[in-house]
Amino acid sequence: MDTSQIYMLRIGFGRSLKNKQSIQSYINDMLNHSFKAERPEFIRTDEEVFDLFQKRKNLSKEETMALQKEDRKRLRKLQAWWINRMYFAENPLQEKMVLFWHNHFVSSYLKVNNTTYMFSQNNLFRNNAFGNFKELTKAVLYDNAMLVYLDNKQNKAGAPNENLSRELLELFTLGIGNYSEADIKEGARALAGLSEHIGKGHYVPKKEDNNTKTYLGVTGNLKADDLVEAIFKHPKAANRITEKLINYFITDEPDQKMIDQYAKYLRDQNFEIKPLLKKMFSDVDIKKFNGAKIKDPLVFLLQSYDVVGFQKIPVKPSLNFLKNQGMDLFIPPNVKGWDGGRAWLDSGKLIARNAAINFMFNPPAPKKQTPDTMNMNEEEFPEDANPFVAHITWSNKCKTNLDIINEFSDKLIFDVDNQMQQDMEKIIKYDFDPNSQNAEDAVKLLVRYMLRTPQFQIV
Repeated sequence: MDTSQIYMLRIGFGRSLKNKQSIQSYINDMLNHSFKAERPEFIRTDEEVFDLFQKRKNLSKEETMALQKEDRKRLRKLQAWWINRMYFAENPLQEKMVLFWHNHFVSSYLKVNNTTYMFSQNNLFRNNAFGNFKELTKAVLYDNAMLVYLDNKQNKAGAPNENLSRELLELFTLGIGNYSEADIKEGARALAGLSEHIGKGHYVPKKEDNNTKTYLGVTGNLKADDLVEAIFKHPKAANRITEKLINYFITDEPDQKMIDQYAKYLRDQNFEIKPLLKKMFSDVDIKKFNGAKIKDPLVFLLQSYDVVGFQKIPVKPSLNFLKNQGMDLFIPPNVKGWDGGRAWLDSGKLIARNAAINFMFNPPAPKKQTPDTMNMNEEEFPEDANPFVAHITWSNKCKTNLDIINEFSDKLIFDVDNQMQQDMEKIIKYDFDPNSQNAEDAVKLLVRYMLRTPQFQIV
C-alpha cells in the first residue's frame, strides 16, 4: 500500500494527498497552520440560549417540547456541518484531533440538549487541537457542555456531586490507580458552585465551597485551575493521554515501551501536543504498523466517498450510516466514549458497510416530492434528492488491466493474496482498454469489489 496513503488515513479521513510535497512536509504544514470555524447561522448565540432559559419558566409543556424538537433538528444540521468540514478540511489533521478530543473529553447531546453548547465545545477542541493538554483540561472544566453533561450545576457546598471530579481523574487525566477516593471528594468540593454561564462556566458564590481542601497532596482553598495544576505534577499525568494518542494514530495495541517513551517526551515538552505529534509521525515507521488499525466508520465512509469521486456529502445516508455503525457524532455512547479498535467491526457492521458501498455505486432514484411527502421528516436536507454519481479517475500511466489493478490495490488494499489477484483479473480482463467508452464501468466494478473486501476495513 502506498505509504502516503497510509499516512493520509491515519492523520485524516483518507482523502488522497493532492500535491507533490513529501508527507512529512505536509504534516509539518498542518501542525503549523490551524483554521478557525465561525458559528453556523443555525446555531443560537449564548445570549439567545440564556434568554430562552429565562422564558422557559413560563412555557407550557407542549411549548417546551416544541423547542426541544427544534433543537434536535439543529443537531442534525450540526452533524452535517461537521462531517462536511471533515471531508473538505483544509487541515484534516486538525479535524482529526477535534474528533480525538471529542472522544476524550466526552459530552453527549442526549444529556446536554443544547446545540449551542455542543458547537462551542467542538470549537474549543478545534482552537486547541495542537495546543497544551494542561491548558485544554482547565478550559474543559469551564465548558458549558461539560458542566451540564457531568452534572456540576448540581454540585454545591454541603451537597457535592462527584461526577466531574471523578471523570477528571479517572478518564481525562491520570486513570484508575493513581488517585484516591478522598481526592475525588475533595475535588468535588473544589468544583462546587462551578456552573454554566454565558460564554463559559463561572463560580456561583452562594454555591461554592471556600474551605480548605487537600487534593493529590496539595492543600488550600482550591478551585478548578488548582486541581489541574496538582494533577499535572503527578508522575503519571502524561501516560494516559499518550497511550490514547498512540492508539488513535498508530496502532490499536501499543506496547508499554512506546507509551513510556512518548509520555516522557510529552512531560519534557510541558504537555504541548504539537511537538509530541511531530515526533511521533517522524519517529514511527508507519509501514511497520500497516494493518494495525481497524478503520472507524468515518474514515471508512469518507475515504470511500473520495475514491468514488463524490464532490458532495449525501447527508442523510451518511448520518444514518454513522448512527447505525455506533458513531453518532455528538452522541458518544457513554462518558468513556467510543471504544474503537475491534469494537468498530463485526459481521453485522461489515454487512452494513458493504450495503453503503452498494449505495455509492447504485444510489436510489430521487423521490418525487408531493404535498403528502413534504412534511417535517423530509425538510432537514432537501438537497439530498440524489446527484451522487460515482466518477472514478485513474492515472494516465495505466495502459493495461494489471496497471489499473496495481494502482487501486496500492491505494486501497492492505494486502493482496493470490486469490484476490485472480478475482480482480476476472473483473478487469487482459484486453482492458483504458481509452474505451466503457472503461470506467469496468473500473467501477473493480473498485466496488475492493471496497467490499475485509482488507479495505483495516489500515
